Amino acid sequence: MPSCEMCGKQDKLFRTLVEGAEMTLCKDCSRFGKTLAAPRIVIKKEVLKTKQETKYEPIEVIVLNYGQLIKEKREKMGLNQEEFSAKMNEKESLIHKIEAGKHEPTIELARKLENFLNIKLIETSEEESVMPAKRSGPVTIGDVISIKTRKSR
Repeated sequence: MPSCEMCGKQDKLFRTLVEGAEMTLCKDCSRFGKTLAAPRIVIKKEVLKTKQETKYEPIEVIVLNYGQLIKEKREKMGLNQEEFSAKMNEKESLIHKIEAGKHEPTIELARKLENFLNIKLIETSEEESVMPAKRSGPVTIGDVISIKTRKSR
């Protein structure tokens, strides 16, 4: 049974206008606004069950010992942090933090470091993502939320 949008009580619900917002409220909460419609009985139709398919998407990640690799290669080239940062056109403090392992470089900066130092900092791994199979019907809010969640990983 649906619940009141204001108090959460599961009861017969009224469409009510409260301070310009249309809400579905119980009898007690509907007194705070103007009742627009009497309670309706909602009958749920058959819930579509969908198969889920697993896909593996390649993602790029920075290696765990990036700071140590950068520092060792920079020292082999005979550069101190000041000279190295000037050649890379980056701040010396950023280079220091990266070498100390306190700041993980972005993929873009890691590529720049890879090219200059001729080392491997980026690994490609596959991440498993479960996507619902295609189904007929409109896109729901739940579909949109799961899509945004997958993209943010």
